[in-house]
Amino acid sequence: MKISPNRKRLAAATVAAAMILLLIPVFSIITSGLEPEFNPSDARDGVKADLSASPIDGGLEITVNINNQSEYAKDFRVSLSYEKEGLLLTEKSSSSSIANGETGSFVYLLKEKTAETEATTTEAPATTDEGKGCGGCSAFTGIAVGLSSLAAVVFLSVALPGKKRLFCLLFACLTAIPLLGGITLPSDAASRDRSVTLSDKFSLEGVGEVVLTAEVTFTHDFSEKKVEGMTGLDRFELTYYFGPHGDLITTESVIKDIADCGFTSVPLEYNSTESNKIALTLFKKYGLTCSALQDPRIMNISYSQTPLTQEQVDAVVKEVVEDYKDFDNIRGWWIYDEPAKSRFEIIAMLNEAFGKFSPDKKTVINLFPNYAKDSQLGTDGYEKYLSTFIETTKPDFLSYDYYHFNQTGGTVRSGYFTNLEQIRKAGKAAGIDQMAIVLLTKHMKYGNVTDAQIAWEANTCLAYGMKHVSFFTYALDQSLVDQGWSDACIAPDGSKYEHYYAIQRTAKWLVPLGREVAAKESTAVFHLRGSAENIEQGCSRYYSYGDLGKVDGGRFLIGFFDDGSFMFVNKFYSGNEENKATLLDLRDGLEYFDTESAEWKAAESSSAVAKDENGNYTLSLAPGASLLLRVK
Repeated sequence: MKISPNRKRLAAATVAAAMILLLIPVFSIITSGLEPEFNPSDARDGVKADLSASPIDGGLEITVNINNQSEYAKDFRVSLSYEKEGLLLTEKSSSSSIANGETGSFVYLLKEKTAETEATTTEAPATTDEGKGCGGCSAFTGIAVGLSSLAAVVFLSVALPGKKRLFCLLFACLTAIPLLGGITLPSDAASRDRSVTLSDKFSLEGVGEVVLTAEVTFTHDFSEKKVEGMTGLDRFELTYYFGPHGDLITTESVIKDIADCGFTSVPLEYNSTESNKIALTLFKKYGLTCSALQDPRIMNISYSQTPLTQEQVDAVVKEVVEDYKDFDNIRGWWIYDEPAKSRFEIIAMLNEAFGKFSPDKKTVINLFPNYAKDSQLGTDGYEKYLSTFIETTKPDFLSYDYYHFNQTGGTVRSGYFTNLEQIRKAGKAAGIDQMAIVLLTKHMKYGNVTDAQIAWEANTCLAYGMKHVSFFTYALDQSLVDQGWSDACIAPDGSKYEHYYAIQRTAKWLVPLGREVAAKESTAVFHLRGSAENIEQGCSRYYSYGDLGKVDGGRFLIGFFDDGSFMFVNKFYSGNEENKATLLDLRDGLEYFDTESAEWKAAESSSAVAKDENGNYTLSLAPGASLLLRVK
């Protein structure tokens, strides 16, 4: 017997709808068998909340205690829900206004609903619902309604032919609108409302066990405080340590290559005064400034083993400054690389002299990293080295070097982030800017860094508020090549290594990003997700902070700045897999800094940003990559 198309369509629709409806009891069985996890205490953004209950007058006195240690939290609200019917909740007292450093409580009375209790008590406001979940509906009820609606739509769309099918689909959509209106969607994170959810199980006389859920909501009126600006470095510069010298530094094509590579301000080292002047003229032609000029007369003082007076130092410095007075593209004077404490006194004399005769320029002294031995430092520990240096020499800013990667692409040692923390802390305490010199050239036990590792080094420095990033080295001379050094930017004959092009690619995004970040002041730095093994000493694990709020994700570094912006850096620096993070408190108003246009744009227009099924922003960053964000 031949079956008509309409009968086939009806049979298919019936089967599809039946299968969907069968999911309802399945979900019921699954959800009924799940034991809820209770969380009677929780904290976020400096607000700690606790849920407790004690028997009183045949009922339960429920207390939500709130300890506010945040200057940004205000307008506290509490919403209670429970899983049983036939109960009456009344509010006894509330503390919506809890100042920073104070504690307040919301107290309720929960009793079994009887004719007597209804006559003598007034039920609490509508913030409390019978049933569990949104609007008095349980989570299962929401699933059931949704599946039932889906079953109906499937049946109608398959069973009915032609125009009738379209009419019924339209009717189904219209009837779904009130249902959708009853669903409580997450609040817009741009409102800055934050919440803490507490739950526990209590015994109520005559009723038995009752599961209570309390949602504590408060307005997080965060505004990152402007911190006092650091001094020493006017704007971000991409630079290097150890560049061309000898005949190369006076060769125009060599200077053009430096500018074309993307460096913006570079040192002049190991040259005669005459060669420095030729180079400075070429620098000006190609838009370069001199970050640190090393003159032989100053080097003679810096490394002198003969005691000198301040008057003797002043005389030489005055002569040097006068000699270069026609060059307005000098930004700093090179003094010393990695001094021990024994050299601090002569450095202090040079700093004082340049302060007298060249007050508009800075002196440059590069410090040891934290893996230097005490015998090299001349002090008992690295922090003492930094504090003694600052106190004795009164530097314009702090500079240090740290070489992190070994020959196999891994790390030579732990302590990279600890050193960033130490330099940042010492600089901020002294009110002076900071910069870092990081690895580029393969030498000794140090490796041949990849593009991702170069980006990782630069981005981690920016997230920590470093105002300059410098790479070691730009050029090699033959003596270094003979010792096995390789893969700088420029070979002894002036030809280019592959790293020249790697820096060129990096500079295109790093310079605009650095200029944007360096105009701000660092206020906090955190490490997201990590055990004790990958959070280095002195570093802070991330907690809900600022406009960003809660974040779920892999290993990221997050730096915050005084304009409220924040910078994510992928702490992974190898492989191809992207590292992901979900911004649990942000669904709207997010912007990112586009390095190509040097403008702020809607985050959704970035290839690194998407929205998940809950409407939250998600970030996906390649190894070593970063993204600077802010909330409008």
